[in-house]
Amino acid sequence: MKLSEIVLLAGLAVFSGVLLISSLDMPYGSEQSFGPGYIPLNIALVVLGLIGILAVKAFMAGRKPGADGSAVIEDLSSALPVAAVIVLLAGAIYAMSWGSILAPLGVLMIILSWRFNGHGFVKSCLVSAAILAVIYTIFSLWLKIPLQ
Repeated sequence: MKLSEIVLLAGLAVFSGVLLISSLDMPYGSEQSFGPGYIPLNIALVVLGLIGILAVKAFMAGRKPGADGSAVIEDLSSALPVAAVIVLLAGAIYAMSWGSILAPLGVLMIILSWRFNGHGFVKSCLVSAAILAVIYTIFSLWLKIPLQ
């Protein structure tokens, strides 16, 4: 298993663990239907289960780097973008606690599109603005869920 894959799975495991712990405070069900903790708890458990399966498969395969250490250097350079995305996601999630959800999400989408997907800056801004408009329309106007 490549180092970038390990970094990604570790980031997903941390996210799922936090989601799992947070969902334990919410009721799993109600008298008529599912409760607010139903989806986060189940998603966290499924993601953690899949990460466990991938870890076991990787352990059983036992991939070893080359004798000259070149595979280790390639793994380190491929892990940097994955680690950067995890840090950006964590920063955006933290920034959302300051009030607005749309502003950090917009900045995150622009950075990911521009720096990691190779789109132009103007195109990244326009597409992100369009997506944010759709998100705002669906959640704030249609479903009446405040995004603040």
